Amino acid sequence: MADNAQLERLTALLAQQSEQAAQREERLAEQAAQREERLATMLERALANQVQQPIARSETAVTESRQPAATPAKLPSSAISTPHLTSSASLKEFGTWRQKFDDFRLLTHLETLPIAEQKAALMSLLDDEWTRTLRYSLQIPSEADLKTVIDTMEAHLRGQRSIILDRRDFYSRVQEPDETFDDFVSSIKEIAAYCDFCDKCADDQYRDRIVVGIRDEEALKRMLHEPKLTLHRAVDICRACGEIKFSSAGSTPLTCIGQFSATVTFGDCQTATTVYVLREVTGFLLGWCDSVRLRILPANFPAQIPVNIWRSQSRRGAAATGGSRRGAGAADPVGGAAATAHPPNGGDASGGAPSKWSPTS
Repeated sequence: MADNAQLERLTALLAQQSEQAAQREERLAEQAAQREERLATMLERALANQVQQPIARSETAVTESRQPAATPAKLPSSAISTPHLTSSASLKEFGTWRQKFDDFRLLTHLETLPIAEQKAALMSLLDDEWTRTLRYSLQIPSEADLKTVIDTMEAHLRGQRSIILDRRDFYSRVQEPDETFDDFVSSIKEIAAYCDFCDKCADDQYRDRIVVGIRDEEALKRMLHEPKLTLHRAVDICRACGEIKFSSAGSTPLTCIGQFSATVTFGDCQTATTVYVLREVTGFLLGWCDSVRLRILPANFPAQIPVNIWRSQSRRGAAATGGSRRGAGAADPVGGAAATAHPPNGGDASGGAPSKWSPTS
């Protein structure tokens, strides 16, 4: 009997706890709905308060009737997603949320509201934990504007994570086996955004991280041979090596057997570039950038080519070319030109004026 009574009390206690949990969930859902409703009301008011500007009229057109300027098109408030922030957000997630909130302010014209209403709109996007933190933990003056409030929130999160951890992540970041070079660069820049590097040395930090973390041995070798390697040049080299690596001649990878700096002259146009000598290619290949600089291609190329044809050709590493070739090859897609040591017939890629090659090193 005693066991049955204890079991009944335990069952009743569990039922009571379940009921309390359900009531708590209902209260939270109701509070969230109320915040959404208040925010929607403020947005509607902000959009309705936009003043229409009259159309400017000439002083001589006195008989022209006054007409209000056309109201700029605006997104309906229902089409604007509200960026909510939870207390579990990391410093990086807060940075993403802040960008979304800035876009949200722009779309809703939130800055046209009084400061108090702007703060109320912000509070409606925060969970209960953030609300308590702002109210009781962070010392924010009552007259502070919205930017000051958000800066204080970010500083609060920054103080919870040592900057040494972010710098450790940065200095230990290397390119993954299947990671593209562009993804690798984007990742190190995202990590560096939280490392508090000085503006003057940021490019050097990115460059050094690329040199240390790149997996492409050929790109590394070329970067180490540069006497004054800059970030821009390091990116150019890595992208060019990536394109050359995936180009082929008869299913055989193209082999770069040498390179030198040169100045290419075409008509009245001139560009400095790096020449790569490819064993499998006979002729003179120009990359897209050099072709545009020399006005062989229009600046908006390949807009003139249908999308389906362009995608097919781009996979093969298409380039503006002159002379003969023994196989499909690709030039440096960033700023370099691929060529044999002696361009045939002194001709150019388009059959026009001959190009002049002036090695600079």
